[in-house]
Amino acid sequence: MKTGMVNWEAKGLCPDLIVVPPQYEQYLKYSKMTRVIYQRFTDQVEQYGMDEC
Repeated sequence: MKTGMVNWEAKGLCPDLIVVPPQYEQYLKYSKMTRVIYQRFTDQVEQYGMDEC
């Protein structure tokens, strides 16, 4: 397995996989919250996906 796998590929490897619909608004909310925390400690914060932090 690898990161960034497309759904059809993941389902091919794991037929019983349950895919949960994304909640983009929640993702944005928590991504912004974590960025504020990071910025308390350094000014060298780059925007990446929350899962990559």
